Amino acid sequence: MRIIAGLYKVKILLVSNLKKKKPEFNQNAQVVRPTTDFLRENLFNILQTNIENSTFADIFAGSGAVGIEALSRGAKSVTFVEINNSITEIIKKNLDSLLLIQKVILHDGIKFLKSSTETFDIIFADPPYFMNYEEEILQAVLNGNTLNINGILIIQHHKKVKLSLEPYDYRLYGINALSFYRK
Repeated sequence: MRIIAGLYKVKILLVSNLKKKKPEFNQNAQVVRPTTDFLRENLFNILQTNIENSTFADIFAGSGAVGIEALSRGAKSVTFVEINNSITEIIKKNLDSLLLIQKVILHDGIKFLKSSTETFDIIFADPPYFMNYEEEILQAVLNGNTLNINGILIIQHHKKVKLSLEPYDYRLYGINALSFYRK
């Protein structure tokens, strides 16, 4: 996995050594599903005018590739939230390799969104597909205070997942979908 563009372009990142499987829409599938280079490139092409000097939250951060891509493209700060301790260590190693100091929080993503006093310009959430967290994320952010008034929430989810609110933008990439929301 690599950084696509910006200051850290082509930097190779560490990824989890947890068993990887082909992503499926299966409630019992335990998968590590890093956001692909292709999907990240398209995400940041869509967000390009919103990234510079933004505050960014990478929820269910995994390797941290999405948040590090945001930093590479000019985000002012990124908060990485991940519940798995061994995976947060990978995020820290990836940040250390780039001499970056950012906030890495060992916490459940949804609980963080419900309890955080921080606010963000962009919140990217990529929950495990088998947990059905997408609706909880949507409600926590749109009913809470973590998203700035003109901020953007992006939820990456399986294409079969239908959320209760219509996004202002929706993109489909194979089995992956990106839903974009504003408050």
